[in-house]
Amino acid sequence: MDRLIFYRGGSCNEVRVLENLKKLISDVKVVEHKCSNYDADAILAEKLFMLIHSAGAEAVFSLDYYPIIAEVCHTCGLPYISWIIDAPHYTLYSTTSFYPECRIFCFDAEEAARLTAMGRPGIFHMPLAADPAYFSEHREGAAEADISFVGSLYKNEHDYLDRQSGLTEYELGFVNGLMEAQSLLYGVSLAETVLTEELTGRLLKACGISVPATYDLPERLLAANVLEKRLTVREREKYIKILGKSFGVTLYSDAELSAGGVEFMGYADYETLMPSVFYKSRINLNLTLRSIHSGIPLRALDIMGCGGFLLSSWQPELGEYFEEGKELALFSSEEELLDKAGWYLSHEEERQAVAAAGHGKVCREFTYEVMLGRMLKI
Repeated sequence: MDRLIFYRGGSCNEVRVLENLKKLISDVKVVEHKCSNYDADAILAEKLFMLIHSAGAEAVFSLDYYPIIAEVCHTCGLPYISWIIDAPHYTLYSTTSFYPECRIFCFDAEEAARLTAMGRPGIFHMPLAADPAYFSEHREGAAEADISFVGSLYKNEHDYLDRQSGLTEYELGFVNGLMEAQSLLYGVSLAETVLTEELTGRLLKACGISVPATYDLPERLLAANVLEKRLTVREREKYIKILGKSFGVTLYSDAELSAGGVEFMGYADYETLMPSVFYKSRINLNLTLRSIHSGIPLRALDIMGCGGFLLSSWQPELGEYFEEGKELALFSSEEELLDKAGWYLSHEEERQAVAAAGHGKVCREFTYEVMLGRMLKI
């Protein structure tokens, strides 16, 4: 492949992806446009049609999936390469993703398997990547810290459960109990298993959520994600607070958290400040979104790609691709989190060895050159 169109929609790592694509493909044209409607943005469609024909493009590439891009590529008979970096990613359940032109690479193996089982032909599992070479040149700017957390607390985002209207007291108690039980388990979605069809329907109706007619998104998955988002908010606040109380936490986020031992530093820019934060923090905390059921989140790879020490909530694919205690540290309970944070803060040689091994694994197996190369071959 010699000529590619890259769509820039605003993803945090798109500059890293674009720069690495340019190393593999001689002619990469960029369409930069804030998509106003994933399914029917006429301006984006026009921009793509014009560039496809003027540049003689052989494919269109985007981070995450845009049904309107799939429509354009289907009309032109052109491959549409989409690398999914978020889960769940609801636009994947648009009927456009059945088009034979689609080559969709999901970082979450469970979602890839679900979409394949639903009959979509162009679904592949592909972990995400990092850019260690770039990160190594941007290690200045942040102050040293014992424990840092970089990520959203979702305080400024809409929470469906906060606005629900219609659930009975018993039903609210049930879903809260379900979230409490889920907080004790990793690698499995209780809500998808336990929620009945009737309660699923009532929960979605109470939250004002409906599935578009052109999507085949399972309602139980959607309802489960509502609860998983709320649980993530609770867990992030809880774990940051308990670590702050015991050891102190430096917080880089979009919203402040008032708690003892937590120092709020504001937003960490992905391209400039973030690499330095990860490199200069003795422990970097990753608290994966509960709606990511199996995949390795981008944050985890970025931490190791920067040479930082990763302490993460347990995740199936992290346990599959990386060795616990040698390349990273994983926890699955509050007690384990506190124990491992304390141990690695007091065992500097072991901490440095784990960080170095994790960095080495990412440099060998999880760079953009490796992953993009695999995608382009497919």
